[in-house]
Formats: sequence, structure tokens, C-alpha cells
Amino acid sequence: MRKLNLLLGLGVVLVLVIATNLIDRKNFEQIDSASKGIYSDRLVALDILYDYLKVVHQKQAVLAKKDVDTYVANVESSNNKLKGLKDKYDDTQLTTEEKKLFNQLQENFNRLKEAESNIDGENGLVTTNQVLADIVINLDDLNDIQLDEANLLRSSSDKAINMTNLLTTLEIVFIVLIIIFMFIIYFVDRKKVNKIS
Repeated sequence: MRKLNLLLGLGVVLVLVIATNLIDRKNFEQIDSASKGIYSDRLVALDILYDYLKVVHQKQAVLAKKDVDTYVANVESSNNKLKGLKDKYDDTQLTTEEKKLFNQLQENFNRLKEAESNIDGENGLVTTNQVLADIVINLDDLNDIQLDEANLLRSSSDKAINMTNLLTTLEIVFIVLIIIFMFIIYFVDRKKVNKIS
């Protein structure tokens, strides 16, 4: 009987250890996914948005000097940079709201190309400046989404870490209780055997 109880106790400990290890593995996968998502989809996206904003600010600086000739001379190269950055950004994982704002950014980029083709016109500078200002607003909104999404991913990994810590604590408590229970069974059985002898 004593051996059966001992085996039963060890079996419960083994099942408990295996179950918590499987849960821990799932939690660690969630943490790994969140940390990769923070880098690949949020930090990379922030870097792309920053580069996009630098090009837009360069355009704005040239327009502020009312140097239309320099602006026109650099339109093609700066727009090629913006298109390359747009393509990189499009490769990141976009949320629904982010996709909507990204589409608005693309619409504004198309408006910018149209405004730049008429920059020598009557309201060319004003229109181009307004479209650049709209693009900056789009970039700010996209930046805010990056921060919000990174925070959600961090929160998700924090929950997984807290769950792992809780399960580890519970596992230790159950193991200690089972060991205490096994000692009680062992010594109670031994006292009964000694009394019978």
C-alpha cells in the first residue's frame, strides 16, 4: 500500500511538471512572438516613418526658402526615396487602422506628385506645402499607432511572463504539499506497522 501511495504521489508530481512545462512553452512562444513583433513590425516601421518624415522635412525646408528650382531638381530623387520607403513600410504587419492611415498617406503622396507637377502655377507652392503638412499629420498618426501596438505586444508578453511565474509558484507549492503528504503517509504507515509488531 505504501509503495502504491508513493508511486501515486510521484505520478502526480510528474504529470504536474509536464503540464506546467507545456503551458510554459506556450507562454515563452507568446513572449518570443511579441518581442519579434515589436522589432520587425513596430521598430522597423518607426524607422521607416522617421526616414519618410526626414524626406518630407527636406522638401518643406526647400519650399520655405521659396527655391522652386532646387525643389523641382530634387523632386524625382526624393519621390523615389518616398516610394522605396512606402514599399518597405507596406511589408510590415499592418493593423486595420494602420492600413487605413497608410492608404490616406498614399492618397496624399499622389496629391503631392500632382501638386509638384503644377508647382510653377499660381498656387503651386501653397498647395504643395499644404499637402506636405497633410503627409506630416499622416506620419504622426502612423507613429502613434506604432507606439500603441508596441505597448499591446509588450502587455501581451507581460501577461505571459506573469502566467509563467504564477504557474511556477503553484507547481512548487503542489510539489511541496505532495512531498509532505507522502511523508505523512510513509510515517503513519510505518507507525501502524511498528504498533502491530
